[in-house]
Amino acid sequence: MNDWRTKTLARIRALIKQADPDAVEELKWKKPSNPAGVPVWSHNGIICTGETYKDYVKLTFMKRIDEKAFKALLRAAISLNTA
Repeated sequence: MNDWRTKTLARIRALIKQADPDAVEELKWKKPSNPAGVPVWSHNGIICTGETYKDYVKLTFMKRIDEKAFKALLRAAISLNTA
């Protein structure tokens, strides 16, 4: 796969490394429908996973995140939708 999803995941990967240079990326949960596996970023436990689908890229965070930061992220996403 070398399309917008790959580019989006690369941007996410770079942002994670900027935020935490010590974060470790591994590929986990390989299966026939996803032979490459799921990227998983960790630092003293899993931070998040990144999954690609036909129409979107999904990040899943394992623990609660800061409420103020989450609201800012939501507002940014809404701004993109309404621009």
